[in-house]
Amino acid sequence: PYRRQRQMCIRDRDEVICIYGKRWDIEFFFKVCKSYLHLSKEYIYVYDTMTAHTAVIFTIYRMLSVENRE
Repeated sequence: PYRRQRQMCIRDRDEVICIYGKRWDIEFFFKVCKSYLHLSKEYIYVYDTMTAHTAVIFTIYRMLSVENRE
């Protein structure tokens, strides 16, 4: 019984590490977008304009990340 509980804890620990790793990637993504690509609280009142602005920022981030891999 003890060994089984220990294995469950190890699996849970790995799962927590995996989830934290995914969260860290998301946090890093938003930090780069806000700090370097100037995704901030814009006073854009038109939904289409706001969506286009965000899409452009995300596209630039994607292009930079692909360039960085090569």
